[in-house]
Amino acid sequence: MDGFSIVFFLSSEWSHYHRPGLLRAMARAQADHGPVLVVNNPVCPLSTRWHRPQRWQQWCARDRQTPPLQTIADNLVLLDARVALHDKLASGLPGAGHLNRHLLAPQVNAAMAALGMRHPRVSWFQFPTFCHYPGLLQEQLAVYECYDEHADVPGLSAYAKRRVRGLEKRLLQACDLVFTTSLPLYETRRALHPNVALTYNGADLEFFAPIGQDSMRRAAQSARRAPTVGYLGTLHEHTDLALLADMAQRCPDWRLVLIGPVQKGADAYQLARLRASSNVTLHGWVEEGDLVRLLREIDVGVIPYRSEAVFNRYVNPNKLHEYTAMGKPVVASPGIDVSSHTGMVRTAQGATAFIEAVRQAHATNTPTLVQERLQFAIGNSWDARAALMLGHIHRTLHARPAASLVHLSTSPP
Repeated sequence: MDGFSIVFFLSSEWSHYHRPGLLRAMARAQADHGPVLVVNNPVCPLSTRWHRPQRWQQWCARDRQTPPLQTIADNLVLLDARVALHDKLASGLPGAGHLNRHLLAPQVNAAMAALGMRHPRVSWFQFPTFCHYPGLLQEQLAVYECYDEHADVPGLSAYAKRRVRGLEKRLLQACDLVFTTSLPLYETRRALHPNVALTYNGADLEFFAPIGQDSMRRAAQSARRAPTVGYLGTLHEHTDLALLADMAQRCPDWRLVLIGPVQKGADAYQLARLRASSNVTLHGWVEEGDLVRLLREIDVGVIPYRSEAVFNRYVNPNKLHEYTAMGKPVVASPGIDVSSHTGMVRTAQGATAFIEAVRQAHATNTPTLVQERLQFAIGNSWDARAALMLGHIHRTLHARPAASLVHLSTSPP
């Protein structure tokens, strides 16, 4: 059993998906075994029509005679499918999940047939509300990739937290292999499932590594100018915006470049402070084509997360890997999982200590240190992660006897 087809079920719309590098790496690794299919977060007649009207109109105007397929990268194909009700709603209504299965299965099967995808099939799920989809394609292996503590995402009520935990338990029971992206997630999920693997987040080296030359140039000049501090990612209620605002106020000669959308629940007062600071630029969502220009000018990458937030304790941030792939020194708040980068990250609690850590990271940066980070990033690329994950899939598939799948415990690498 050397080859298999992979179908990803996205946890968000592709246009705003936060880990495209993993899917591209998987598609490259699977080039000899046919295309990788990505099922976009499906169109819902109710929620999409009101919240994403442009997408709804595009979906309604499509050619109904052929599957709505779009090539989004080499060997990577996106399916824009439809369900009866958004899965976050359907998972809480009796019978709605079954109806979504009934509608989605023929769409995915038609797409696979059009692409000539072979058996055995691997279905890959990323969110607890997909708990009714394992078995949809009669797959030989169902994978759950747990990249967050979903029950503690910003903005959930106590009832919603309990509901998400229940849905995740169902998904765990239905899947044959579980990937976890941080050490705390690994430790908690292996108590709930017999076949769990630790597979940290990663970075797209093809995209970020070219910035390394700029990082070396800036490191050689660091003693002669004040730093430009960069933050790459969503600003939400678990981001320590007060720390960023204090940094901007106390260090008026520094530049702060914040790249990422503002999520509902983010501290409005601290956002106002940031927007009022002349040395802060909030860029919002930036398309990949415009990112490189902004990232070239960053000296230090920061991860200012609120240490008291439970959600943050389970996070191995993408931005940690991305900063390293650019050769940038990293300063983070304590509490997040940086076990993938032991000895490479400065951590500091509170504005005074954090500012000093950034100052030191900038002042002591050298081209040699930049080169060391770039070299380290090779082992933490999405291509390296894809190879590791595919190895676990092969192991699990080959461990399967004729009638059922044998679950094996795995240890962190």
